[in-house]
Amino acid sequence: TNTTEQLVLALALWPFAGWVLGWALLPVLGLNFAVMRVLFWLGYHQSPPLRGLGFAASFYPTPVAALWALGVWL
Repeated sequence: TNTTEQLVLALALWPFAGWVLGWALLPVLGLNFAVMRVLFWLGYHQSPPLRGLGFAASFYPTPVAALWALGVWL
């Protein structure tokens, strides 16, 4: 469910970030999200505390890009 929650957030915020910061940002965010969710999944199945890196690396780029885009836009 965490992947679904993060994906909904990403789909809500990435278009704005792409519009303001340039559409080339979206493939980078998407590829990072996919790779880090796999890392999250692998870490979770080895030992749940190992999922932290995958979680953080897939979550934080979304709000950072959104806040950066909001700052540029304003």
